[in-house]
Amino acid sequence: MINLIIFIYKNLDIFLYVFYQCIKYKIGLINFNLMIKNTCSSIGEKNIFYLKMFQWGIQENYKLNKELIEYFNTFSNNVPYTNEELEYANFIINEAKHYAESNGNILILDKDKLEPINAGTVALVFKGKYNNKDVAIKILRKNIKSKIKEGINDILEFSNFLILLTSFFYTNIEINMKDILKNNEELLISQCDFTNEIENLELFNKNMKKHEDIIIPTVYKEFLNASNDLIIMEFLKGRIMSNCEKNELSLYYPLIIKFSFETIFIHRSLHADLHVGNILILDEGKIGIIDFGLVNHNSKIFTNNLFNFIINLSNNNKKLLVKYLVNLLLDKNENLNKENIKQINEFIINKVKIQQDLTFSLDEIIELISNLKYLKNYKINPLICKNILGVLSSLASIEKFGDKKPIGVIFNECLEKYEL
Repeated sequence: MINLIIFIYKNLDIFLYVFYQCIKYKIGLINFNLMIKNTCSSIGEKNIFYLKMFQWGIQENYKLNKELIEYFNTFSNNVPYTNEELEYANFIINEAKHYAESNGNILILDKDKLEPINAGTVALVFKGKYNNKDVAIKILRKNIKSKIKEGINDILEFSNFLILLTSFFYTNIEINMKDILKNNEELLISQCDFTNEIENLELFNKNMKKHEDIIIPTVYKEFLNASNDLIIMEFLKGRIMSNCEKNELSLYYPLIIKFSFETIFIHRSLHADLHVGNILILDEGKIGIIDFGLVNHNSKIFTNNLFNFIINLSNNNKKLLVKYLVNLLLDKNENLNKENIKQINEFIINKVKIQQDLTFSLDEIIELISNLKYLKNYKINPLICKNILGVLSSLASIEKFGDKKPIGVIFNECLEKYEL
């Protein structure tokens, strides 16, 4: 309770500002979109990590209009930064320049003025040249790791408050957001470990090497000797997916499907931040995938259960569907009886409007995944907690391409077309 009071006091200005924006919206002084944008700006100034949670929340809520979806896609790549962060970036870049010179190489910035081409929640990205080759120079924001830890603790405290609040009105609901965040804490903090991101880049580059139409940037690993807060990689010239027209995006739909399914089900590695800002449309019908700070490496058993669950979404077999969902959802130490299975079956039926033939659209499968946190009285499998946010992100990107086929149908088409 003391921690909750401290949290509310520390963020009282945000609560008051958000309340003020809600009042303005209710009495008609501003529209809904402006209320959300103003709130987002205020939250970002308090702690950048809150924006990451906002971003995931937007991907989970498909009722938002196109203007807001585009706003969040743009905002996530233009997060405000401070002069202190710029000064730190300049220091790291100078260290990298000196390292390059000491080894007979040349690293320079494209512009005389220190100005990032991309400002994400975790890092600032600058464009430069390394031995006359275009490169992206990614610098970790100063003190970002402590800000993420602080943000996680704040959100956990707030979720405790919500649980306490909702228990007065909805006694039959137990919110497992706390478990989901706790199981994702290590993953979220790992995006501050550039050694880990470089290893992910090399792994995905190797795994996708055979696909000439899916480009993963080459990373210059040697610059870790200059700083652990630095990544220098090949610069991919293209447009982010959110800036493209929907009819144009449909041409690239098979590539993002191929990347998602092959990396998840063959290589058992899930890009857990595959939003539209991390997919580039390149020339000659190619796509580029960037930002590998958030990656889940899953076990063979979990991957097989996920595979079997999705493939049965397009089959008229409720028993198998429930069986594989149980295997996915629950901790391996849970002992289930017939009553448990019945409750989980009711959970599926009640939380998602399943059609008679059990075919799911992308919107419906997203609703199912996002509602897993409401399954009460059971210990949730940590792996499903770690994958929820990443799956939502990937599915949101697939939906952006405009294909409304049931996910099970898409899955079976991929198996046949790409020989997965």
